[in-house]
Amino acid sequence: MRTLVVVLACLAASLASAAPAPFASGPELGKWITYYYLKPEPARAVEAIASASRLGLLKDGKSLPSMIGFLSGVMRKEPAVAREAASRLVSLPKAEQPVLALGLWYSGHPEAGKLLAGLSRSVPEQKAMYDELSQNAAPKLDQVPLEQGTWVLDALWGSFMATGDERPVLRVMSALPWTDAQGDKARSLAGGAARWSLTANAVHHPRVLAICKAQAGKQPKEVAVVLAEIIRNAEKDLKANAGAPRKDAK
Repeated sequence: MRTLVVVLACLAASLASAAPAPFASGPELGKWITYYYLKPEPARAVEAIASASRLGLLKDGKSLPSMIGFLSGVMRKEPAVAREAASRLVSLPKAEQPVLALGLWYSGHPEAGKLLAGLSRSVPEQKAMYDELSQNAAPKLDQVPLEQGTWVLDALWGSFMATGDERPVLRVMSALPWTDAQGDKARSLAGGAARWSLTANAVHHPRVLAICKAQAGKQPKEVAVVLAEIIRNAEKDLKANAGAPRKDAK
């Protein structure tokens, strides 16, 4: 009997140690997400959302697009995460469930429709949303029109942080000619946000700066001119802050 107790205690300890550790603070979680692609930990992806909820970070609408993009990128790279995400989703507050649902939808996961349809039955109060998502195929995130708002750019950066893929960065670049758009507020806002976010992320991510440099001679002139300015400003910032503690890009 004593041996059995010891075995069960060891098993419980083993299971506890195997469970992903919750994130203690918003800055800790933010840093983990921002540089996830450098050291992927898919086993902690769903816990990251649970921690974000517990820390009250999902109540701030500004962070939701990047979180959706991040989750879509993780689930695209690691399809096994999607099932755990769907099972965890039902425990989130009603107002926060769309973060995981849209991350799953945009991921392109082959069973996204099936998983969302199952959620429609499990969470009747959100049935309308899950039915609509399950019955309609999501566009690829890098094909969503940038004119829809700066949330698209935030989602693209979230996807980059999950994957390190250059495609979201190239999509952001495509808005650079709109920086001086006249009479088109949506394009003007997207162009300005694209310029700012590329500069900020080129400072904080060597991978982004490398992509910008590699594209400088490949992009159309109207993109290349702005891109050259972004590279100069990023390198100037890096030189000015050499040796200073790094602050994560937003």
